[in-house]
Order: sequence, then C-alpha cells, then structure tokens
Amino acid sequence: MKAYAAAVTALSLAVHTATAFAFAPAHQSSLSLLRPPSSSSLLMADTATEPKIFDQEAYIAQSKEMRLKHLEEQAMFALKIAVENYGNAVFPNALIAGDVVITHLLHRMGYLQ
Repeated sequence: MKAYAAAVTALSLAVHTATAFAFAPAHQSSLSLLRPPSSSSLLMADTATEPKIFDQEAYIAQSKEMRLKHLEEQAMFALKIAVENYGNAVFPNALIAGDVVITHLLHRMGYLQ
C-alpha cells in the first residue's frame, strides 16, 4: 500500500510539474535541458550515430519558394490565355504592386516586344 501511495504521489507531482511547464513561462536555468538547441532547430529522433538537426528556417524558406513558384506559374498561364485568346488584350497599369508584377511577367513571357 505504501508503494501505491508513493507511486500516486510521484505521478501527481509529475503531472503537476508538466502542467506547470506547459502553461507557465519557464525562466529557470535548470529547464535549459528541455529546450531544443536553438529556437528554430530540433534534434531528430535518430541520434544513435550523429545528431541530425532539423532546420525549420530552411524548411520555411523552401516552402515559400515552392509557393511563389506555383503562384508565378499560375499567373503566367492566366496571362498566356488572356493574351493568346482575346485578340487585343488590354492590361491597365497604374504602376502599383500587382500591376508591376503583371508587367514583369508579360515582359518575361515576351509579350511586350
């Protein structure tokens, strides 16, 4: 019975401590072991040979590059359809951000020659 009471007490303390860590900012130096090596990298699970570091910043940059490439391809496709299927297509241009992007894409596609 004493072992059971000790186990319940230890479990209760562990749950209380984990809850405190989850909801309260940790400013103690003893908690530094629980933090990842940097704010944007994590150690991967397979650390038997050499620790692999997941670089979140590189992942975000790669994702952003992929999204921009996809959006550029969609815009170029839409402009190609408009130019090639609507005779004298007119693109009003007030030199605001979106207009500059469209003008740049039209130039890259060779429609402003």
